[in-house]
Amino acid sequence: MRTERGPDGAQRLLELAPDRGALHGTAEQIIDQLGKLAGLGVSEVQLQHMDFDDDPVPQFFAKEETPHMKHL
Repeated sequence: MRTERGPDGAQRLLELAPDRGALHGTAEQIIDQLGKLAGLGVSEVQLQHMDFDDDPVPQFFAKEETPHMKHL
């Protein structure tokens, strides 16, 4: 399913995320979701973000998420 760019499109992607297997939420929620996947035997995930005009996501993951992932 294709969505529009901008705030409306981003909101629609968030609404569809659970049905598409996408992780989203706060840093703590994402770590919890990744922990559940690790518990099921998942050893790799692919990170993707949709807002290319504002690109803080890679830095966010490097600073906030990656240190917690070492323990999964």
